[in-house]
Amino acid sequence: MNLRQIEVFCAVMRCRTVVAASHELGISQPAVSNSIKHLEAQLGFPLFERVSNRLVPTNDARTLYSDAEPVEAMARALASRVSDMRTLRRGSLRVLTTQAVGRSLVARAVARFAQRGNDLYVYFDQRRMESMIEGLEAGFADLGFGVAPAPRPGMTIVPVAYGKMMVALPKGHHLLSQSYVSAADLDGERIIGLDPTSRIGMIVRKAFQEEGVDYACSLEVRHCTSACMLVEEGLGVAVVDAFSASDTIGWNIEVRPFTPEVELSACALYVTSRPLSRLAKRFLSDIRQIDVAPPPLAEAPGSPEAGDERLRRRRRIA
Repeated sequence: MNLRQIEVFCAVMRCRTVVAASHELGISQPAVSNSIKHLEAQLGFPLFERVSNRLVPTNDARTLYSDAEPVEAMARALASRVSDMRTLRRGSLRVLTTQAVGRSLVARAVARFAQRGNDLYVYFDQRRMESMIEGLEAGFADLGFGVAPAPRPGMTIVPVAYGKMMVALPKGHHLLSQSYVSAADLDGERIIGLDPTSRIGMIVRKAFQEEGVDYACSLEVRHCTSACMLVEEGLGVAVVDAFSASDTIGWNIEVRPFTPEVELSACALYVTSRPLSRLAKRFLSDIRQIDVAPPPLAEAPGSPEAGDERLRRRRRIA
């Protein structure tokens, strides 16, 4: 069976009529009928029974379809990739991101990038860090983005923006009277913790340990954005990255810089053995122009320096 025969066979299995299969494939009805007849002759056994203008698959056809369907899917994926490569002058880019920088940074860059022309094709998806890296290594995407990714063999990691850890507090919380909130200040508070297996979770726990403060959590989440949601519900406080904090503008929470100061980088990732295309490099240039800042810091009582620029998240271009 060649790929064309597999394609026609799978279309007939899905549609069950020659007419519907011909519409799906964009070929004539006789072409579909002849292809099935030739395939049956080639295989030496019937694939369909003709009943009231419908093609009823035999048990052999059902068995064959279970193996043929994934082959057809792989062929379609390959054809799509070839089409992307062929039309690169018009624009084709696949981007994966983690939740931390998905909306605050990458989605905004995608919007700016897509406005360059109507012919641009962009695939954008949000995943966990592990799944994102798997997608890059499998060749499914050109670029990935995440916060503080761990070094990985065969993966190039390029910082594109910087931010500090912040403390998310419900409005009216007594710690909002301070310009900074330390690990010691959070001792005894109800902390919404980050998954200790996540990269940011490990960084936060280490900061508490270095200050000799127990990072005792009554609630635990995977993502900083989830922690902010629970803070808004009044369930506690949380130490989150500035990129996630920037998504909370308009929420019923406020933030303060966390001390000891912990700076994190938002990074682009790509497979070292697959050099970036011109469009991917252009996208990196675009994303470096995105200004990501946490919600404006309300002035703490008695702290005129709270509104100072140094309390705002610092962003640099790598």
